[in-house]
Amino acid sequence: MISNNSQTHPDESQLKMCHLCTFKTLKDKALFYHIEVKHEKKTRFNCDRCDRQFYFEHQMKPTNTPLL
Repeated sequence: MISNNSQTHPDESQLKMCHLCTFKTLKDKALFYHIEVKHEKKTRFNCDRCDRQFYFEHQMKPTNTPLL
């Protein structure tokens, strides 16, 4: 029987680690996003109805709040 252990439990040497906290990931892009969002507090999208800002567009949820 073939185990999926390597997919569910990656080797520690495969992980990319954040130099500012304990975050670990297999993907370079995920580490890049993590650092920008959590540590650099970057945003790329602004809500046109309130003052909230988001890094990813999908984080903006539609609301029924009328524009003032």
